[in-house]
Amino acid sequence: MSNKNLAMRPQSLELEWTAYYSDGTSLKQQYGQGEWNEEIENYSDEHHFGHIDQDKLKTFELTGEYGTFSLDFKTGEINANGLVLRYKHLDLALDDPRMSFDKRLIYFRRTRQDNGPEGIKFINRFLLGWQATVEGKNIQFFIIVEPDGSVSIMDKK
Repeated sequence: MSNKNLAMRPQSLELEWTAYYSDGTSLKQQYGQGEWNEEIENYSDEHHFGHIDQDKLKTFELTGEYGTFSLDFKTGEINANGLVLRYKHLDLALDDPRMSFDKRLIYFRRTRQDNGPEGIKFINRFLLGWQATVEGKNIQFFIIVEPDGSVSIMDKK
């Protein structure tokens, strides 16, 4: 028995990601036209976080109706619609070798379903950034793109 009638078609997203790799290749979140895939019994047109090769990751970018948000994995800089955001750790300069610690990608979206007079509406928040273990401590630097397109800057030490 097929689950085709129960499966949800992929929704249109305000922002979609592309992973750019150090070897010049890239991986886009969306591909195909949302066709039914019998083998996995689902619609198969979206890569997920596990498909991203973080060992080769150079830049991770979100683009869409809210603009462009990108993360440079070498520098740790986040570009939010042309505004460059930098994490400064221990008052070190960005080119200080101690700033070139291994970073791990943080990306996810939170989807909330609202049931209102206009019907069902899906509302997304997007989180983009990195985390690293530096001097035995986990540090994180990220932005949250809100449903209205505004941006919050966050860090955790």
